[in-house]
Amino acid sequence: DTKESEFLFQELRKRDMDLIHLVTPASTKKRIEALKKTSTGFIYYVTSFGVTGERREFSVDLKERIRFLKETIQLPICAGFGISTPDQAGQISGYADGIIIGSAIQRIIEENGHEFPKAKQALADYIAKIRVAIP
Repeated sequence: DTKESEFLFQELRKRDMDLIHLVTPASTKKRIEALKKTSTGFIYYVTSFGVTGERREFSVDLKERIRFLKETIQLPICAGFGISTPDQAGQISGYADGIIIGSAIQRIIEENGHEFPKAKQALADYIAKIRVAIP
């Protein structure tokens, strides 16, 4: 949208690097259309309003928004922000190309990080539950 951003995208292309755009529930269709020009790799779809962290609910039209993004930008859509349970991962992976989990993993590390073997096992157990839930 600016001279600076065009320079950035040129430099990224020279280095065969992707700048992953975030799209939120508040992103307008016009803004999403504009992202088509500079998007590579995948789109990170923010599943809810607010800051990152574990959540119980996501934006109401999540499935429709992800479908619109796929059709408009024609790149993989990975969803994140708040995904923390196997049920959430299973549900969202049904229509997103990938899921991104951060806060729940961070919490496990904080709770168990003082003891590496315990932290490693807690993460392995958590990831196994998530993987089983994804179709």
